[in-house]
Amino acid sequence: MASIIHPQTFITLFIMACLSFISSDALSENRQVTMSTDAEKKDGYLVQVTSEAFKRSGYDLEVRYLPWKRALEESMTGKVDGLLGAYYTDERAEKLYYSEPVGEVVISFMALKESNIRYNTLTDLKALEIGMVRGAVVNADFDQADYLNKIPVSTIEQNIQKLINNRVALIVDKQQQLQNIVENQYPDWVDKVEYLSPPLRVDYFYNAFFMAHPDGQKILTDFNKGLAEIRADGTYDQILQKYKLP
Repeated sequence: MASIIHPQTFITLFIMACLSFISSDALSENRQVTMSTDAEKKDGYLVQVTSEAFKRSGYDLEVRYLPWKRALEESMTGKVDGLLGAYYTDERAEKLYYSEPVGEVVISFMALKESNIRYNTLTDLKALEIGMVRGAVVNADFDQADYLNKIPVSTIEQNIQKLINNRVALIVDKQQQLQNIVENQYPDWVDKVEYLSPPLRVDYFYNAFFMAHPDGQKILTDFNKGLAEIRADGTYDQILQKYKLP
């Protein structure tokens, strides 16, 4: 004999099923966070680290690639949720919450291995021609060293070409950026160049979130939590290895 389901029971079961569907659907939808940065960081490790850390805390990352000045302005005025891959400054910290460090930047000299150049202080290099991007800030000692023979150019690619063609003895820039360009554009030279020690500068990249955002503090906390998780389980190191970073 078929059992009869009471109408009230049927309604209750239907409501529970609907609530279950809504609940599971809501859980499957991550919150979105939008950040701005410069085009130089597109497809780089900082974006992947940031995306993976946010995923752990239930966020989907959208990145707006803009000229750096505009990216900074959008972040400081709340047009986006935050700024991706920024140095710390006191001025920015008045309006932005800074995360734990997400990466580091090393500024070094690059030379041809065959030149066998070594140095302890900058004065050791005063007889050499040093290529640099016009207007670049390296560190206080280098920037103020008028005794160095600095040869300015417009782009980092021009510097690398001049080094390869023995038109300068050294070039100075961000080590990761130099490495990426050599690997992608001059693969035959990967094993023919080296980065001199000590580096000229080591600094850190942070993500920074708009303080006046209603959820600014929560986004910061959630990001730091996700970042700690990917550091702890090895995901962070795997990303660095993918990009051939130390």
